Amino acid sequence: MKQAALEPKRVIHLGYGLYATDSFGGIRLITWSHQPGSDVNLKTVFRKLVQYLNDHNAVIVSERYFGRLKVASTILSLRDCTFLSLHGGAAARGRHQVTYIEGEPIHDTMFAGFQMMVFCDPVEVGNVGQTGRLIRGRDSEYLFFSDIGRSLGSHKRFLPEEDAEACFNSIDHELKSNGWSMHDVVRTWFYLTDILDWYDEFNHVRNTFFQKEGIFHAHPESRVPASTGISGNGSSGWCHLDVLAMRGLGGKPLEVKRLENPLQNEAPSYGSAFSRGLAVHTTSQTNLFVSGTASIDKSGQSIHINCFERQVRQTVENIGALLEVGGARLQDIGQSTVFIKRAEDIPAFWALADEIDFPLQTAVCVLADVCRDDLLFEIDATAIMPRLNI
Repeated sequence: MKQAALEPKRVIHLGYGLYATDSFGGIRLITWSHQPGSDVNLKTVFRKLVQYLNDHNAVIVSERYFGRLKVASTILSLRDCTFLSLHGGAAARGRHQVTYIEGEPIHDTMFAGFQMMVFCDPVEVGNVGQTGRLIRGRDSEYLFFSDIGRSLGSHKRFLPEEDAEACFNSIDHELKSNGWSMHDVVRTWFYLTDILDWYDEFNHVRNTFFQKEGIFHAHPESRVPASTGISGNGSSGWCHLDVLAMRGLGGKPLEVKRLENPLQNEAPSYGSAFSRGLAVHTTSQTNLFVSGTASIDKSGQSIHINCFERQVRQTVENIGALLEVGGARLQDIGQSTVFIKRAEDIPAFWALADEIDFPLQTAVCVLADVCRDDLLFEIDATAIMPRLNI
């Protein structure tokens, strides 16, 4: 597989397949994914990670792991033991909940990889409730909630939409009780068990909740969060939710701009409450959050039905067009998740990897159902840039 060119100072290879973005305002993205033919020991990867955190006085804002559920306890125990054995420095600051999602690897392995967001030289670090972590920097605040579904209990509710509603009510309570609100939320990640069986019901619950909060009005101008909605089982519950909220110091709003993709219509126009992408500006950096993106056209219709290769190319083209609106390129992506629906399409994906010019070093690739029967492929992505005026 040809490695896509990564611009210097955007993404740095730390060794052992571990990649980190440069820091323009404190936030960095760290990714490790299993690569074909790699025999890297995961304990070595975690040791390198802890060394990096300590060297850069960096604390973890969020952690997300993808792999088969049967190895979840093994992976997380290895992570915990490595962190504890190398305690001290920034890596030891505070405990927080991590998110582990069933993401079957596209390689012959049990574990696909992990994604982290970390903050270098924070002014203040604290935990919020059972699942939240608050990081205060010199020009902004980050509040992240991990795996809301897991915190609600170990048994599925009778109806999946009841589970989703409970997740929304929980995050609403946590935000408001700490002086934040849904208006501060810029990014959400939904992992839904058996997504194809109840995605319409999920959308109804989400739309109703956002309408109640005054941030969704079922037309293209709605500035709702960027979002991923994908199949994913976290071992309990129907709905697993990660949430990122940001604001300026002293509760001041940040400059947030919805990115309008020239190749696609806005999701609210067909009744789905998420933005294709958001640009969030602090005084020193621009954060580009790209929602889960697939082979969908300007009318909101799935295109290139039953053709995996054309859906992949269209998806990458759609993401490239959205990033261009935000002043970035595909090579500026610092972290992404690649979702492939059918195992039989994996060889075709690797054959395409040489051509699509997508930075797969910083991608975690998994098998997962996409939210429509006719969609075979999806990507979400994040890019962090020096402050851009767009």
